[in-house]
Amino acid sequence: RAKHGDLVVIHDLSVKRTTNGEGNVRDLTYAQLHRLDAGFGEGVPLLEDVLRHFGHRVLLNIEIKEKGIEREILHLVQNFRLQNGVLISAFDSDDNDSDADSSWNQLDVCRGIVPTALLAQESKIMRMGWPAYLEEAIRRGAFAIHPESKTVYSEAVKVAHGRGRGLLVNTWTVNTPRSIETFREM
Repeated sequence: RAKHGDLVVIHDLSVKRTTNGEGNVRDLTYAQLHRLDAGFGEGVPLLEDVLRHFGHRVLLNIEIKEKGIEREILHLVQNFRLQNGVLISAFDSDDNDSDADSSWNQLDVCRGIVPTALLAQESKIMRMGWPAYLEEAIRRGAFAIHPESKTVYSEAVKVAHGRGRGLLVNTWTVNTPRSIETFREM
């Protein structure tokens, strides 16, 4: 969220890594963020603009990064009639990096309206175990799970897909053609 409450699309709390600017997103206005170069001369966009321009063209994964924005995101998605064109995901409160304070509880407001996904880092999956992670996703009515790639193995994917679970598995971060093919085959 930008300084005056605008929902913007950016991965980090700071603009330093992904733009040519400096400072924290929450301290900059949307006008300031939009003037930065976030790649190919484009500024940091509003979520509303991304939904408007791309929502009916591709499946968008909207990752909730901060508390209290889930209802506003859901409202935008519904206004653009993109309930089947987005996937809303979040890390849990005990699994966030320094750039987020989200929780899986935020996804509950979307249940039955928009598909959701439970993001999880390796440490969270190791603490919970794959069976508990899958059961939590089912209990919450999730459409998908988004586990960190180093935790994913073919048997876990089969279990997620099978026995009435039908969970989509989208792993991250997969950066080599060989890894991409390995996960695609799973």
